[in-house]
Amino acid sequence: MRVSLPYDRPISANVRLGRGILPGLGALLLLVYPVLVLLLGCISLLFQPRTGLLAVARLFAPHLYLPLLLLLPFALRRGSAGAAALRVALFLCLCMFCLRYMPVLSAASPVANPAAPKLSVLTWNVFSGNRSATAIDDALLANPADVVVLQEADWLWLDTSAGSLTQSYPYRLMHVDGSPPGMALVSKYPILDSGVFDGHRDLWDIPRLLWARVDLGGGNRVTVIDTHPISPYYSGGDCPLPVCFDPTLRDRQLSAIRDDFLQPLLDKGEPFVLAGDLNMSEREPMYGTFSRGLTDTFKAIGAGFGASWRPQFIMNQPVGVLRIDYLMASPSLTPLTITTDCTPHHSDHCVVNGTFQLEPAH
Repeated sequence: MRVSLPYDRPISANVRLGRGILPGLGALLLLVYPVLVLLLGCISLLFQPRTGLLAVARLFAPHLYLPLLLLLPFALRRGSAGAAALRVALFLCLCMFCLRYMPVLSAASPVANPAAPKLSVLTWNVFSGNRSATAIDDALLANPADVVVLQEADWLWLDTSAGSLTQSYPYRLMHVDGSPPGMALVSKYPILDSGVFDGHRDLWDIPRLLWARVDLGGGNRVTVIDTHPISPYYSGGDCPLPVCFDPTLRDRQLSAIRDDFLQPLLDKGEPFVLAGDLNMSEREPMYGTFSRGLTDTFKAIGAGFGASWRPQFIMNQPVGVLRIDYLMASPSLTPLTITTDCTPHHSDHCVVNGTFQLEPAH
């Protein structure tokens, strides 16, 4: 004979209740991350932080959405208020991503004029720790261009080791008087004139802009500018963290380049291509100020994210994380092509290569 205890039903009910409560609480806890992502997106829209961790989070914002994919299995569970709330949060995150960070899926197709002069320009931050004897040769052979601008390059090493550089680019600006350290410009076309811009001395730890006016033939000339402003990342000082983010000096350097060097060229209608590692993301406030009146080649005709830099711990992987290497052109040049080659060449930067068409003067 079975004796029915009065607490049998409550116990089984509690077990069933516990099984329902725990998944619901777990889903609610999983809500924390998507809510933080949404808050960051709203803060970035309203306040546009320029320094500190919020500014860094804004730079890497698209990558913060990747972990949300891991939450999908929990959001698809039914019968839980927490899972339902998680579904709503993930949907809002999807909307935020599509509105703000969706990559360009197809590039525009500019029409080339066969009779117009063309110029291809390659920019690459070689990486100051790069000591591979064949890295530069391999990168240049894979990405041929008329003019190559390099940053963080070793001049002596380039002179003695880079065979392709010597043979393919007979016109070179390396270790000239006053030349910015680590910067080089080499060309297949004759260099008619060149110089260094340093502006007000209180802005520059070292010279950070090298330019050359190249002769395309037929009286057509284009100025190619190699620039590499200071990084906004720094260590030590009053910063409580190992690495901090403050673009104040970099922004002052970019403002000087824009106002004192580029604007006179724009006023005179001179064709130019600005290339280099700007240490600036397009998601920073300074980007709009600096690029005003210029054509950002990737934004004009590129596809995808165009990311050109990756942290050193993944620099041997064929991926980019942030777009900080640029090709920008004056209005008298029309971008025709742009590629971002992230094949590892012992550098934390990808190779960016673009082709431009010189428009006739009106």
